[in-house]
Amino acid sequence: MPAVVLRPSLVLGEGGASSGWLSRMSPWPLIPVLSTQVRMQPLHVDDLVAAVLGLLRRWPERSCVLPLVGPQAMTLPQLLDQLRAAQGWAPARYLQVPAPLAGLGARLGDRFGWRALNTQTLSLARRGNLADAGAMKTAIGFAAAPLASRLSEWPRPERSVTTALRPLLLAVLVLIWLGTAVVCLGPGHGWGLRIMAEVGVHGWMATAAVAGGALVDGLLGIGLLLRRWRRHALRAQLALMLGYMLIISLWLPHYWLDPFAAVAKNAVLLVATLWLLWTEPQERRR
Repeated sequence: MPAVVLRPSLVLGEGGASSGWLSRMSPWPLIPVLSTQVRMQPLHVDDLVAAVLGLLRRWPERSCVLPLVGPQAMTLPQLLDQLRAAQGWAPARYLQVPAPLAGLGARLGDRFGWRALNTQTLSLARRGNLADAGAMKTAIGFAAAPLASRLSEWPRPERSVTTALRPLLLAVLVLIWLGTAVVCLGPGHGWGLRIMAEVGVHGWMATAAVAGGALVDGLLGIGLLLRRWRRHALRAQLALMLGYMLIISLWLPHYWLDPFAAVAKNAVLLVATLWLLWTEPQERRR
């Protein structure tokens, strides 16, 4: 029986690993890329499926290697601009990552199992991926459509923005909670004792309360870093912030009048924490 080896280019569509990474990058106005010159011929997953079905109906008489590529050759910035246009955004600006920094990131990716950046993806990004788009038409009577015509259902801007902002917002919350713990045990320790004195707590009890609060803040920051405990940490953050705001409202209401709105800004953190909790992927039960 004649054998056929299919060599698809970059395949795009909802649910793909590379597609998810590209849609996550697409909302940013300035995007770092591994190469701004190397060209590829991406095709949509629907065209890949159509090509396979066409091949089953029209199997070649001789063994062959069949490239499955889109009709347009484009660089990664041009591809991202097409994804941005499909979501209603203007073209972005692009920054090519310096080779030493990209190599370091690839080695770290190999070490930590990153799918988006490792030595394999770096090698692929540095060489072209072009082929004769007419070979598919000749072999099975089918040609892939221009990529832009396939981008009606994917990517969706709300999904792209969500996946882009989640890591950033998580990083900010981790920094806030761990930073608060460090400040309470260091330069802000005296300030914490003065606040406890306003509530009527003094001596070793005040010291224990400040240290205990710093410990809880630190544990919450660490809990955010661990996916297994993230949902629990987010719920605990909501409860802790609401508790702090209640105590301040009952015993220290003048802090609500702070011109820097130190307490009122907790409302923003509450909304951000709730959004992270609601968008956190559920663990699959086995």
